[in-house]
Amino acid sequence: MSDIATDLTILRVGSGWNLISDGRTLGRFAYRVDAEEAGLRLIEKGRQAHQVVRLQIQDERGRLRPFAS
Repeated sequence: MSDIATDLTILRVGSGWNLISDGRTLGRFAYRVDAEEAGLRLIEKGRQAHQVVRLQIQDERGRLRPFAS
């Protein structure tokens, strides 16, 4: 079993952005780009472990969209 999160979501929370997985916050960021970069690092970690990692991001309307890396 792996400790790599495979389903990630970036959500707008107040004036910042949270990176979450399985109901727990993996990081809090002041800027969206910082949350995206953290998500991309986790995607790369998953690839190195031969796992598929899915990243979604909340858009300006509040909908979750797949993040294209």
